[in-house]
Amino acid sequence: MANSTSTAAWDQVISPHRGWFSINLKELWLYRDLIMLFVRRDLVSQYKQTILGPLYFVVTPILATLINTLIFGTIAKLSTDGIPHFLFYMSGNLFWGYFNVCLVSAKDTFTKNAGIFSQVYFPRLAAPISEAISGLARMSIQFIVFFSFYAYFVMEGFELRPSIWVILVPVLLLQCALLGIGVGVVIFMSLNVFRCCYLSEQSITLSRKFVNPPVTLFYQIPPPKL
Repeated sequence: MANSTSTAAWDQVISPHRGWFSINLKELWLYRDLIMLFVRRDLVSQYKQTILGPLYFVVTPILATLINTLIFGTIAKLSTDGIPHFLFYMSGNLFWGYFNVCLVSAKDTFTKNAGIFSQVYFPRLAAPISEAISGLARMSIQFIVFFSFYAYFVMEGFELRPSIWVILVPVLLLQCALLGIGVGVVIFMSLNVFRCCYLSEQSITLSRKFVNPPVTLFYQIPPPKL
């Protein structure tokens, strides 16, 4: 009996991976259908049985932009170099919101999907990747809202000319997704070891939005004294 067990040919052997860069991209690609099922589940279930439904995708960035415009534009009177305050802060909120969605979803996905993880095997990174893709779908709706306001301000007479660097927007989105997933996984591991970090992590996540560089234009930073 021992001989037959030891010489049995297994179809797949699951073993722990070691190292910082032991990510099996081929395995993730094989489970791409499962990732898309997770994306559909996230999009359907998040705003199911809510009053506004998908309109939350539109209302959330508009409210956040109004708050930033009130604080930094009306009260602090920070200059935006001729760009309308509403449009300036909305563009920053879009990317910040996507990064924050990737971070929070990656931090919570392993506890939220604990029941699935304990029943069947699949690459664990499939869950946070699906959250990032569903966040990208929501952000596409918010981009439509942004360009609607952009067209409105152009028709009002504002000279808004995007630079050539706008072609790097997909790279910036990829950077936000990878950074958000990476930081979210690190935070999840840290919270499992140090439970006292939970409250400080929430405070840091909320305050980081108001100290990030997009709030202030780079030309307003004084040059270093030589």
